[in-house]
Amino acid sequence: MFQTGLALPADRYKTAEQTARFFRPLLLRLKALPGVVDAAASSATPPYSGGQSKMEIAGKTHEEEWQSLFHPVSEEYFRVLRIEFRQGRGFSEAEVNDARKVAVVNETFARKYLPNKNPVGRRVHLASLDAFADPLRDKWFEIIGVVDDVANGRNRGLQVGLILVTLGVYSVLAYSTSQKTHEIGTRMALGAEAADARRLVVRSGLRLVVAGAIGIPLSLVLGRVSGTQLVGVTVYDPPTLAATTLLLTMTAAIACWIPARRAARVDPMVALRYE
Repeated sequence: MFQTGLALPADRYKTAEQTARFFRPLLLRLKALPGVVDAAASSATPPYSGGQSKMEIAGKTHEEEWQSLFHPVSEEYFRVLRIEFRQGRGFSEAEVNDARKVAVVNETFARKYLPNKNPVGRRVHLASLDAFADPLRDKWFEIIGVVDDVANGRNRGLQVGLILVTLGVYSVLAYSTSQKTHEIGTRMALGAEAADARRLVVRSGLRLVVAGAIGIPLSLVLGRVSGTQLVGVTVYDPPTLAATTLLLTMTAAIACWIPARRAARVDPMVALRYE
């Protein structure tokens, strides 16, 4: 699957109709290209979220403020991304072209706001549509379908983030340990065993990881900030915190042990001359 984003000139494409006049012929041309099976358009590159709005559901009362993420899509969107429907149906071409007020929600939405009820046929109000260049007078949308949850694109950022942190921890500690070659040579020249040198270096590196554990309570304090970006895991998820801490600890141990082992096998006189 190939996806791309287009930034349209704001002065020429202010309204939904102006934007639709651009994308309708574009999608037709894309579908006509050799090798293209299907094509779809959305207001954000899938599966990234689009706009955010205060939300109400007809017939539902609540004390807290309800918020929902949304973005307009073409009728092929769910088919192209292979998102399965649990209830109801997707958009028809006529509904999209005529800008009819219909919506598809995911399972999390249905479970959170309409537990043990059939969402299909219920009406949802999106207040932020007033901020559009062509605001809608009637901002109520009928739910016509429920689809599987799709992990938000932001989660990928959190995963690329975890990989980068792991690589960063390994690289920094491995480099720091390699700088101890001279020290290791000195200790071994004075009679230290190779195993002792390795334990000393690994212990020193792990102290940094233990000192970094201060980030765990800090993450709990700042958890609310990242909570909206998580899917399938809660902010205060002990297994996730434990697994991440274990991963970084193991990474630090390996990053210290490998260069320490290499340095401990070098002749002490060579290690003493190491720069």
